[in-house]
Amino acid sequence: MDENKVKVAQDSLQKVHEYRFSGNNGRAFAHFLLFLELLPAERQKHEQHFSDTATEWCTELELKGQFENVCKCYSQAINYFPKNVEILNSFGSFLLRCNAPLESKVYLNAAHRIDAENLVVLSNLNTANLQLVERWHFRMLNDVRRNSLYNEAIQKSIDGRYNKVLDIGTGCGFLSLCASKNANTSRIIAVEESEALSAMAEEVFQRNNVENIKVLNGNSTQINDISLSNVLITEIFDSALFGEHCLETLIHAHEKLLEKDCRIIPASAKIYITGIESKNLAKKHKVISSHEHFGELCIVECKDEPYEAEHVSKYDHKLLTETVQLLNVDFSNLEQLKSLYNDPKSIPDTELKIVESGTLHAFAIWFTLELSDGLSITTNPYSDNCDCWEQAIVFLDHFQTKCKGESLVISASCAQNKLQITYTNGDESSCDCYQVQKDVVNFLNDSKLIQTLNDASRSIQKTDELHVLDLYPFPIIGLNLMAQSNATVVTITENADLLRKMCDLNGVDFGRFKMISESDLSNECSQKYDVVAFDPISRNGTICESFFANYTQYSNALKDDGVFVPNALRLKFALVESCYLVNCNAVSDANVMGFKIADCINQFKASELWIMQHGNFPHKKLTAICDDYKVQFEDAFNVRECRIESVKGRADGILYWFDIHYPGNVSMDTYNSNYYNKVVSVVKETVNMETPKVQIKQHKGLLSILLK
Repeated sequence: MDENKVKVAQDSLQKVHEYRFSGNNGRAFAHFLLFLELLPAERQKHEQHFSDTATEWCTELELKGQFENVCKCYSQAINYFPKNVEILNSFGSFLLRCNAPLESKVYLNAAHRIDAENLVVLSNLNTANLQLVERWHFRMLNDVRRNSLYNEAIQKSIDGRYNKVLDIGTGCGFLSLCASKNANTSRIIAVEESEALSAMAEEVFQRNNVENIKVLNGNSTQINDISLSNVLITEIFDSALFGEHCLETLIHAHEKLLEKDCRIIPASAKIYITGIESKNLAKKHKVISSHEHFGELCIVECKDEPYEAEHVSKYDHKLLTETVQLLNVDFSNLEQLKSLYNDPKSIPDTELKIVESGTLHAFAIWFTLELSDGLSITTNPYSDNCDCWEQAIVFLDHFQTKCKGESLVISASCAQNKLQITYTNGDESSCDCYQVQKDVVNFLNDSKLIQTLNDASRSIQKTDELHVLDLYPFPIIGLNLMAQSNATVVTITENADLLRKMCDLNGVDFGRFKMISESDLSNECSQKYDVVAFDPISRNGTICESFFANYTQYSNALKDDGVFVPNALRLKFALVESCYLVNCNAVSDANVMGFKIADCINQFKASELWIMQHGNFPHKKLTAICDDYKVQFEDAFNVRECRIESVKGRADGILYWFDIHYPGNVSMDTYNSNYYNKVVSVVKETVNMETPKVQIKQHKGLLSILLK
């Protein structure tokens, strides 16, 4: 071997050590690349050191916003170590954060093939699958009635004259496949904006031996140079019909993509509205639980959208008003579409009569699609035929008490693609209204959680001056301790005005709060605290990875006689049977008229489903609740198997949640929580239910719960 080459390589490795010691990972990475290039035989020996250097340097570049350089460095690293799981996963994780889940799966799948048991890789793959294909796609394809009606309407609409089909928002291609069955169809152009779904549609068409379909990946409004069609098929509708840029898309299609004489499926839509009373729904938008700290404060969600999608029928509610038709839109009427899109006053004001006395919390909106003559699909929550659709909920910031016989007037607008509802009969209030993040509303509305935190606060031994680090979504622990003692509190919150008002109401000195950002947390953890309060569970129901990643830091920040809030966490789980769970995660070819679709879309099945709300997740428990696993806060890898009783039924998943333990011997079970959601680990294959076992794996803030 060339002695000069060896010397340069050894000098480079020495530089690596020097630069790593001084914290200059960029220089260290560059010298490492030279060393690996010059001495290939030494690569395996230094793989872990290089992996650490590469990932730390890429993290620094990401924090600086140098995303192209991150990709370049990871690619260089993978070139030398194509089977290094840490590098592959770190690159995949970075691409997920960059909202590039399709690209991330390339590297995550490679890592998974090397180490199929790696919990970090499995978690990232699950996130990628959930991002790439939202679960409503599965529910929609499993809706047999919807599929049958769309197919019937398509067969009726295509004939010898109307046979050039344009499918906008094709998804996996089901509606195009229906069109391909008609012998009169001359050609089909299927347009899909999602790269993942577009590629899936190509594969679906190949598997079904369909050759007269051309797939275009992109937004249809950016396409202007294709042959004109005379049949348009589309289902680009959200819960309030217009949210998926429906109007803009249809206007552009009429002007650029369709012949003047054309047929559209669906042909028209009718939108309906009613006023409802529902405390459970209202809690998603406004703090309505009474607490000793809040007084009569008006605390509402800062809305990014004019409405939210919910299954109304799954919440206790009462209809206060009559249901009226808000709009009838003809998708073939270009002038009407333009008027709705451009003119905020194109929809006349609507009067709603009060038919039941009560408190008006929100308006519920649904629609009926007239596919073709005599064929319709409705999202009416009171119809037996509404399976995969949610309704749009427009919340009031200020609730109104209404009496039977009264009436109210609402204004509606579809301008710029969004259905906006304005209540003109008193949705005003002279009180201060504090807008906060949705998670804060949900947190403050969980009466059991807030009461538990209050009880835990009272049990903490008071000293002359407590130093508190409160990392909950809103510093309830800190506020309690301030009211009870001479405490100073460090907290991360974007709601300074609300916190100041709460301090005023409770006789607390707001100046004793120190508000910091996430980036300041490391510096603050160099201090010592009497109390460190944190939320070990994420809003989606999983244990919080960031907490576990920072646990050592939090421990070091706690005084020897300090208190963690909470101080223990136990896992609880049960096997469940749930058709809803199955329909959210896997498609059966039998449900899509026998077309070969399942194998393509089921590649995006999730291993875990998050954000399973207690009231919105119909299920049946098949086993007693198991609760004999204590979650480890320390950095550890644990594996445990629990044998459970034999059960009768189809085990579709393992529903899990937590029992959180706090100082003062108080605890909270999150199963019925309004704030914490539940998680379901999906059962992948048939298991002998006579002797079932559940295997639990924990690595830091990651859990794997599998039926064996």
